[in-house]
Parts: sequence; C-alpha cells; structure tokens
Amino acid sequence: MAIRVFLLAGFGLVCYMYVIMLTLTTVASHPDCDTEDLANLEGAHRCQCILRNLHQSLERWSVLPGLGWDNLRNLEQRRVVTFTFNQCRTTDDGRFLLPDGFIVVSIKSSEILKDAGIIDHWKYWKSLGAQSINLDVSFGFPKFLEVSGKYSSDFLDVKETQLRERVITVMAMIKYWRYVVQLQQDVNLDPAFRNRLLDIAAAHEMNDTDQARFLSQQLVRDYGTHVITKIDVGAALVQIDQLREEWVRSQRNKSSEIKASAKLSLLKVLNWDSSLSSMTQQQRAAIDDYRSHRVSSYLSTMGGPPFRPANFTPEQWSRDVERNMVALDRWGQPLHFLVTRRALPELPIDTLNKVADSVREAEVAYYAFNYVPGCTEKGSPNFNPAANADDGSCQSPTSNLTFGGVYQTCTGAHQLCSTYRQNNPKTGGYSCPDRYQEVKLGEGSLVSSYVERECTSCGFLWLSTCCKDQTRHLYATYQMFWCTTLDPVPANTGYMFGGHYTSETVNPVTRSRACPPEFTSIPLGYGMDLHICVTDDYERGAEHAVPFAGFISCSAGNPLALTGNTANDQFENGNVADWPHLCPPGYSKHIATMDRSCEIQYCAQIDISLEQGLPSVNRPPFMQKPPLSGPPEEDYVFDPRQR
Repeated sequence: MAIRVFLLAGFGLVCYMYVIMLTLTTVASHPDCDTEDLANLEGAHRCQCILRNLHQSLERWSVLPGLGWDNLRNLEQRRVVTFTFNQCRTTDDGRFLLPDGFIVVSIKSSEILKDAGIIDHWKYWKSLGAQSINLDVSFGFPKFLEVSGKYSSDFLDVKETQLRERVITVMAMIKYWRYVVQLQQDVNLDPAFRNRLLDIAAAHEMNDTDQARFLSQQLVRDYGTHVITKIDVGAALVQIDQLREEWVRSQRNKSSEIKASAKLSLLKVLNWDSSLSSMTQQQRAAIDDYRSHRVSSYLSTMGGPPFRPANFTPEQWSRDVERNMVALDRWGQPLHFLVTRRALPELPIDTLNKVADSVREAEVAYYAFNYVPGCTEKGSPNFNPAANADDGSCQSPTSNLTFGGVYQTCTGAHQLCSTYRQNNPKTGGYSCPDRYQEVKLGEGSLVSSYVERECTSCGFLWLSTCCKDQTRHLYATYQMFWCTTLDPVPANTGYMFGGHYTSETVNPVTRSRACPPEFTSIPLGYGMDLHICVTDDYERGAEHAVPFAGFISCSAGNPLALTGNTANDQFENGNVADWPHLCPPGYSKHIATMDRSCEIQYCAQIDISLEQGLPSVNRPPFMQKPPLSGPPEEDYVFDPRQR
C-alpha cells in the first residue's frame, strides 16, 4: 500500500507534582568518539558509543510504557509506539540511557513500604503490577471492570486454590518504589501498528465492514486492549500465604493482628533481624499461631537481587534494586484512543472515526466473550465456580421455561440463500410448534461478487468479438427466529437446551466445539457459524441439559423476562425492542455470538463442575475470516491532501 507516513503526537499525560523530575540531558556528538564507529552504529548503540567518550558508562532503561497490554490476562503485548535514541537522553546521574519521548520521575524517598492484606474472596484479588490499569473503564462499559485481570495466572491460581482447599489468602509485601516513567505527548506510533490501523481504514473505505471488524479483532489479539502510558518502577518481595478458612473466620475481629503477623512472618523468612528484635512475647506467639494455620506459603521476588536466605539484608536489597527494576503498577488507555487525527493525518475524518469505532468494538467484544456472569457465593446452591462477575442469580429459578427451537429464513439471490436457510427440526419447516410463538432474533445482509466474461460483436462490420470482465453482485437477507410461549404447554413438548458453540468459541457445557451427547446442532447467523444445541430425547438428554430462559439480541429483548398482569399482552402485541434485555430471576446471561455487530445472548443456568477446571480465556478473532472484496489492497492510496 502506498502510504504517506505521518507521525503520531498522541496523548496528554499529567505528571504528578509530589515527585521531582530527573533532569534529562541531551548529549551532542563528541569529537573524541570514533568516527568509523559512529558511522556503523545507530540508535542506542550509537548513544552508548558517544557517552563512553564522555566517560559515562550506562545501561539502557528497560522498563518502558508504550507497549500494548492485554487487560484480561495482565500481559504485555507488542510495541505500540516506536523507541528511538536520536537525542541520547540520560538521567542526570548518568546511570540510564532513555529513549526519546519518555519522562522519568525519581522518587526521592528511601522508605521501604511494608503492607499486608486479607483476600477472603478471590474477586478481591489485585494483581501486583496491574492494579491501576485493571481499574480503567474509559471505553465506557463499567460492568466489564469485573473481568479485568480475571484471566491472569496469579488470579487463577488464587481462585482455584481457594475453591479446592477452602482457604483464605493473605498477602504480605515489601515494596521499594524508585521511579515513575511515562510517555510524552510527541511519541510516534510503531510503523507495524500504524500499518495495521491503515489496513482497517482501507477496509472501511471499500465499505467492507466485515473485513474491518475482523482486522480490528486481530489487532486486539496481537496488541491487547490498552496501551501502557505510565509505570511505577522498583522492586518488591511478596509472600502469599493460604490460611485455613475456618480459623480466619473465627478471628473475624482480629484482622489487624492477622495482617501484622503476616508482615512479621515475612520479615522472619527474610531474616531481617533488626526489624524483629523489638518483638514482644505476645507478637511471637501470634506469629506461631498464624503459621500453625497456614496451609501453604509462597515467597517471590519482583525485581531486585535474587533472594538468598543468608546475608540478605534490607540495606543490600535496597542498594541492588536498581540493577533489576520491574513494573510495580501500570496505567494505560484503551487502544482506540490512539486513533487520532494527528496520528493518521491522511485519513478522512469519517474514516478515522470508523477505525476508532471498530477497534473499540473489538476491545468490547474481547471483554464480552470472556464475561462469565453467575452466582459467585460459594454457599449458594446456584454457585457457579466459572463465573467471574456476580449477576445476582444466587436465588433459585422461579419457573420452568419453554423452548420450541430455532430456524432461519433467507430472501434474495438463490445462490446465497441455498446455504443460509435452516428449518426448525421440531416442525420440519420455517415455523414454530403449536402453542409456540416466533420471536425474531436478528437479521443480516449478504453480498457476494463474481466476475462474468461478457462478449459482444465489434470491429469492422461487427465481424470481431470483443470481451471484457464484468463484476456482478448478489444480494440476500437472512432472518433468525426462536420459538417460545408464556402459556402452559404439555410436558415434554419443547426442546431441552445444551449450550452453543461457534468456529471460534467453545460450548460452555462441553468445553469443546461440540454439543453434548444426544443433542443436535442447529446452525444460524452469518456464515451459519452459531450452533445451538437442542434435543427432545428427554430420557437420555436430560443428563446434559441446562435450564434455559430465552434469547436477547441488539434488536429484541427477552419475552420470558416480562412480568406482571400485562406480560401476555406485551408478548403478543408489544414491540420486541421494548422487552427487557434481562434474564428471569435465577438465570445468567451468556454471550452466544457477535452476528456482524449485533451481540446475541441467551439466559441459562450452566452448572460448571470444578473438576472441569476454570475456563480459559477466549481470544479474538470471534468471527470467521471474511472473503476479500474490492480492489487489491496495494492499489489503495490515502492522500492527506484530499482529506
């Protein structure tokens, strides 16, 4: 693709006033630096050559923002901004070489912070190194805040341990905070990341919305949901203890004593005797009692020197921290915040907005496909160990609801509709069983192009034949329906529900891309990719069936959530868009698919056994790769002069 490259000057960041900024010096070329060496070097190596001649031996600053961040798994991803060393900037002490476009703030305090906390439920766990960025909801969906960090390895370890061993987690920590590093406003986008945005823009310019959506989901897969904009840097020593739940519950009014014992226990492991010499006999007894109820204990070092039981003093640890610093906390912004006019000046403003919207949509989809609502209270009969967000469904369902199947119609070009029609196996046609009513779940447009060679007579006396290729287009529309009723129906007349799956997501009932035994898959939607599992074999299928309570989509609410004396009238005569987008009491929402840009959900009570393990993260893309359309990609040119 022929592209005029312009540079990003992206985000406004505020530097905290309670810290002192390190003076950054720009080092010009020095005449004593070997000219031949300079000619053959570039970037950081060139700067180090120059600075050696100034008798400054230094290391490159390695803990940097500007990387993508997966806010569900708490993992750094690919580089989003470019790192250049044209200015050869250093900290004022000459210890570190800094890339252009970064601010480093020194924390002058030499205090080592000691802290401890009791985590009596895994949902309160906060990952060290990601507390602040996990709280970011700036893309506008506060409910997804509960999902942030819930697929990180440390969270899953704590959750599974608490579930299996009936323990409560206590974390004690010693933290030495040394620097804050953040992006300046004039950083440039990494060329690879920028080109990915331009690919999305090209798809929008060619009105290929499906391709733009697919590329945006791939972008989130590779770069994450956020860009890291600021990092607290230093080192920490962390001890994670698992204590017997019944003992901690019995000490309900002594949480301060438990946390104090946790901190002292950590100091004792480190053998920092100077901190322990003033302990009273009562404190020593409390530590012994604390340790006697400990099921397991894990000590980890984050940065700093490796832990050695002998000769590991506070002075030595704090002195050696700067040799190996790590991120203690991160801040960030959603990835789509980088799609700005200054970053991509060659794009028309409407295309720029479409790119930002499609990237934001991909971020939201990543959260949505990993949002597992359910009852998170361990003592409830409806407890769902797989749930990562409590939805108030701990109460038992109040009714047994009915499901009469699904089907899909298609109108338009036969070549398209032949693969997009799906009858309802319950009736053998495009209809619902007796006493059931159809509910429109959604619809979508289909377009297909093909090339046809057209030949006509031409030339002198039309004695020659001239041929040229003509592009033809086919159009069709599909509509999805499901069947239900609010009236009583005879027993064993409808379907039992067995979950769903797509080509990109697994069935939460089977943990695979398949239906349970004795269940049939009914394909629906774009690409016929959404598979609904049903059975009317009430004897053999009941073992794997899950209670079902309706579908919800962007265009229709759930009639089974209607309440009051007017429920039947609203069901038969009301506007489907006005029905509640809710589940009946005792049921949880589960996302089925994103059919184009329309989110389709269903209400069910899925009982996940802990023996199956906790669900793994669903990674984008969440759709099949669409066919390419329009002119070849390399022929599309963005010209900033024609914006």
